[in-house]
Amino acid sequence: MGIRERKEREKKARRRAILEAAKAVFFERGFMGSTMDQIAKKAEISKGTLYLYFPGKEELYVSILLEGLELLHARFKEAVKGAVTWEDQLRRIGRAYYRFYLEHRPYFKILFLLHHGELASSVSQDLFLQCDRQGMACLEYVAEAIREGISKGALVDQDPMDLALLTWGSFNGIVLLLEEEEHRKFFQSPPDQVIQAGMELILRGLRKGT
Repeated sequence: MGIRERKEREKKARRRAILEAAKAVFFERGFMGSTMDQIAKKAEISKGTLYLYFPGKEELYVSILLEGLELLHARFKEAVKGAVTWEDQLRRIGRAYYRFYLEHRPYFKILFLLHHGELASSVSQDLFLQCDRQGMACLEYVAEAIREGISKGALVDQDPMDLALLTWGSFNGIVLLLEEEEHRKFFQSPPDQVIQAGMELILRGLRKGT
């Protein structure tokens, strides 16, 4: 391995280590409660070195958000393998999303923040577009299942991406209800059953003539 290749590998390894340190800080303290000083200390580097890799904590935070979207995309891709019908596809996506929430709550909590406040305007356009594309790629799995349902005459004939966004928003609302103990206590059924009932309710709403 030449000097140039070794330096590039070392640079990638340092960037990875910084991201891991940033995750530990952000997931513990949240975005507002975290500082570049804390991240540099966690990564065991100087603050100056940290700024050589990331211009600010916004860029770090959204880079972690992108990781979460990539992980979610992989979950959806795996979930729809072998699905025969559009209903099966949507149910599998819903279950995969709920498992993602249970197993990766810190990622889940930051998925909605890209378009809020100053965060989007504080990161590079390239990073913003990467997140935007990955988010749309996740939604495309929902939209594709809906397209199939429309083609079969089973679903209301509306724009598939509009329906995918409504489905996504509805399911998120159910998951976020279960996130809060003060809301969860009102449900008579365990969370898994609530999620399943919610998914069936969404499917009924999508079907034509219901």
